[in-house]
Amino acid sequence: MNAAAVEASLPTRSQIERWSTAHLDAAENHWEKAAAGSQAAFSAHVSRMETPGATEWSGGAATAAYNRARDAQEVVTAQCAITRDCVAIARRGGDDIRAMQRVALEAISEAEENGFAVADDLSLIDSKRAVASASDAAQRSIEGQHLAEFIRWRASHLVQVDDRVANELAAKASELERLKISGRDSTVHMLSGGSHASQSLSEARRRAVEYADQWADGANPEYRNFGVGHECANFVSQAMRAGGFQDVGPGITNIHGGASNQWYYQETHSYPVVLPWGQPNSTTWALARENHNFVTQHSGRGSIIGVVGTPVDPGSAEHLPDKTALGPLAPSQAGLVPGDLIYYKENTGEISHVAMYVGQQYIPNSKGELVLTDVVDQHAAGDNNFRNDWMPDSADYGGGRAEFVHLNYPGD
Repeated sequence: MNAAAVEASLPTRSQIERWSTAHLDAAENHWEKAAAGSQAAFSAHVSRMETPGATEWSGGAATAAYNRARDAQEVVTAQCAITRDCVAIARRGGDDIRAMQRVALEAISEAEENGFAVADDLSLIDSKRAVASASDAAQRSIEGQHLAEFIRWRASHLVQVDDRVANELAAKASELERLKISGRDSTVHMLSGGSHASQSLSEARRRAVEYADQWADGANPEYRNFGVGHECANFVSQAMRAGGFQDVGPGITNIHGGASNQWYYQETHSYPVVLPWGQPNSTTWALARENHNFVTQHSGRGSIIGVVGTPVDPGSAEHLPDKTALGPLAPSQAGLVPGDLIYYKENTGEISHVAMYVGQQYIPNSKGELVLTDVVDQHAAGDNNFRNDWMPDSADYGGGRAEFVHLNYPGD
């Protein structure tokens, strides 16, 4: 930027003195209340869909309505996370702008204390009526130039900080614009700014990942095997338990296999009686959808930090997902850490698969090029369960979506 452009962008003295951050303070309060209100409203909406009028509702229509409500809640959760990012930007930005305004005014005061009048255009006039000699006059002129330059420098920083805050808020507004309740685009929505990616791996996470690596291509004989195509949540639950998550379900008389706020696995041969529901585990242990709801909604064990659409490959007659439209590092860019989970939602809206994110490795893409890719361990049909790329292969997920869920491991 040339000097003339810099001068043209500088504020006047009166503008510096009147520079206000009241709009940021007001927005901060409004956005915080709006986010809290939206989350509470949609949480209540999902609860009503689950038990409308405090009555049980089942069947295809109930499932579809509940899935739609959860879809909307997930998007609103993402929107509220972005809104809270805006709150933080406004709060920090207001502090930064006020600090730069203060130092700009201090620069003006310094010039005045040294006998210079500062005009509205930030130019300086020497207030001293006379000087002792020509050399003193030259020295005063140089001093005035330095003070004037210092004032302009501080004023330009005030403008830069104000512009930075405005640009950060504009970027968040663009994120919100892309994130619609009805939308299923392939954009990764990072709900936490990727903040988890920098965390070191805890001992609990290390144990969970080691378990997942050990049993991705096999079945632990200490657990019931639900069969090919029905093992994903069982496998992930085992890894979570290996990472230190405790079972929730306090004994035979109080356990109900379908309870959404319980998660457990107990062998029937450990008890002198047969458990009334005929299986040793909760549905939240063994079914992907119920596991998702338990983790993200009923237990506080995890939260959705990103969602990404899995669009259909336009060249696929089988409507397979288009892997070329998905970022190979989308999960880690959204903030997943090894030991976190990825849930996969079919194009029907049903969550039917879950895998554990375990890290990154180089994997050949469709062109045979080695590409650094986020990988998962899973129990799925086929032979791609150990350290496979995170992107879904089945036509069921073409036009669906993936959800990135960060777990709160004990000791994290």
